[in-house]
Amino acid sequence: MAKTLTTTISLGDLIKLFKLPDPDEYETSGDSYSYGYKEAIDEGLSESEAEERGLKYEQSDQDEAFAQIHGGIMHVADRLFGEHGLVLVPKGKGKHPWEFTLKPAKSWKDAGYEIVKTINGVGMFEFSSLKDALDSGPYTEREFVLSHRHWIKQWPEVYGEGRPRSMFDRYLR
Repeated sequence: MAKTLTTTISLGDLIKLFKLPDPDEYETSGDSYSYGYKEAIDEGLSESEAEERGLKYEQSDQDEAFAQIHGGIMHVADRLFGEHGLVLVPKGKGKHPWEFTLKPAKSWKDAGYEIVKTINGVGMFEFSSLKDALDSGPYTEREFVLSHRHWIKQWPEVYGEGRPRSMFDRYLR
């Protein structure tokens, strides 16, 4: 195969794959700054102390928004990859991981079988079996999964759950 297949997937890759909002582009209302600033002034603090508190409140609000968006992205990714027998294992440590390793929950064969089911549910093209799908490459089971993981985003439509974005929006409610 000409294309290198990798099991590494980033938060940005998940955002693009599922067409979800980027947490870095999410903007808060700015009300938290005003609230913190006004609260500090009402307490008799100086202008610079009020600005500092306003910025602290705004940063806290942005951190909370980032955590919510990140949580929504991970909810969608974990659910959709999970439905296909795959798991995302965070690389490194941290509260909000940015990079993951994609691994089969049981085996690449099981994951391939689940992806074939999703592909078959999408349109007119259909594989008669996992073997038929593997022969179409030819692919190993791992190669098939990694080459066809983009089909995973279709699962909600095939099984009546809308789209990944609606799953994300429901998570944030």
